[in-house]
Amino acid sequence: MSHYDPQQLDNFASNLLERAENALIVGHSNTTPQLIEMLGGEAPDMTESDYADIYLLSFSDSGITSLRLVIP
Repeated sequence: MSHYDPQQLDNFASNLLERAENALIVGHSNTTPQLIEMLGGEAPDMTESDYADIYLLSFSDSGITSLRLVIP
């Protein structure tokens, strides 16, 4: 487990892409959508009341697919 600096999201995204490993990332509404987009996925803006959204990013030779799961 490691922590990331939300002020250095670009470095964190680059590191994740270089490692090319499965990862669970937990973040806040002010960082999660930006990080997902830096990784090549799509994510709408979130509010502080979005607590149950899970994003799955799948990487393949044909590109990156993002899936948003909303748990009621």
